[in-house]
Amino acid sequence: SNDKKVKEKLQKLINEYKIKKIVVGIPYTLKGEVGIQAKKVINFVEDIVMSAGIEVDCIDERYTTKISLKLLEKNSKSKIIDKFSASIILKDYLDSRKRKTKNYK
Repeated sequence: SNDKKVKEKLQKLINEYKIKKIVVGIPYTLKGEVGIQAKKVINFVEDIVMSAGIEVDCIDERYTTKISLKLLEKNSKSKIIDKFSASIILKDYLDSRKRKTKNYK
């Protein structure tokens, strides 16, 4: 299955680059609830944690596609949109970590 291929590739990258933590965007519903898609992602993440034994931080990915689309032309390809969405998720995550660090100082 596609999930199996993704897990295998992810495991290979984790081993190759000695990754200790990954950040995953969770597609909550617009109301911020855990819907069907979010459950699938959470289950996928739990499988990764169990098999790879690495730390996973989750972040709300709502609106990242809309933000990405505003940054790109209308005829952009979905892989490019996904990359922009991933970069926004990572930026939001890093910004939230910065805010937490500043609060402790």
